[in-house]
Formats: sequence, structure tokens, C-alpha cells
Amino acid sequence: MLKTLLEERFKLILHEEQRAEQGYNLEVAHGGPRLKAWVPDPGDVQRTPQEQVQDMVADLTANGLSGGLAPVATGKSSMANLAGVLSSYLKCPVADATGVSGEYDLDLRVPVRDLFSRAMPNGQDGGEPSDSLVDGLAKLGLRLKATRVQVKALVIDHAQRLPEPN
Repeated sequence: MLKTLLEERFKLILHEEQRAEQGYNLEVAHGGPRLKAWVPDPGDVQRTPQEQVQDMVADLTANGLSGGLAPVATGKSSMANLAGVLSSYLKCPVADATGVSGEYDLDLRVPVRDLFSRAMPNGQDGGEPSDSLVDGLAKLGLRLKATRVQVKALVIDHAQRLPEPN
């Protein structure tokens, strides 16, 4: 709907292309993955993203904001989802190169100071993963390898500065 509006009013023409950017591959470490398969609990109900954030805030509060551990990825997740979470956390592309399918019960945490140092406007941006993240991934039998990663990019071919009248 928004795309149609922009195309009609601003004569927007765009296309999608693949570009290589510096990022990471999420890979299985030597010795293989040490992942616990996710088993659905019959009493569990599907949690909304808002409820998941509330759980995360409650977890942070319970574990202490000063020296506790903050969840990066916890609960039911696939490796593709984990790569997406890591991409958001690291502020750079992370591709799933594990070849591992299925969903797993993850518990990946980092010190709160690491989490908030990346969240601050002048915090780490696309830098090296923290030692705590590397250690947490190693416990799961995973690792990050710096490489060029293919990402989707939207390219604007044409757009008018002024919109067409209604």
C-alpha cells in the first residue's frame, strides 16, 4: 500500500539487488553444534513480541542492571533467526552458514554493559563481537567468521522531488 502510494505520487521507481558488505557468517565451530532441541510445552502459549520484550525487561531487572547478564537470544529459535538477532546486535550483516535446520532452545547472554554500550547512540557500531558474545556462541558450538556477506539492497532509480497532486 505504501509502495503503491510512493510510486503513484512521487513516480518512484526502484529495484532490489544483492550487494556484498563486510559482515559475518554464523558457522558451526570445530566439534559440532551443542544445541538443545526446542520441545514445545503443551502449556505454553504463543508470546507476542511485546510480551517477549516485557519478559526481557523483567529478566534484566531480576538479574540486576549493573552487573547481570542480558539476553541476546533466548528460547525457541532457528539458526536463521539467531543470525538476524546477531545482525541487529552487531549492527552489521550476519548470514546463517551453519547448515543446521530446526528450532532450538537457546540461552545466549552477554553482560548488560556490553548490551547497552552497543545501544547507545555513540556506542560500538559494526565492530568486533565482544569476548562475551564469542564465548557464549562457543558454548553453543557456534562461531562468527568475518567475511563479505550478500545483502539485499533497495536501489532508487527515479523519484520526483514534488509529489503529483491528488
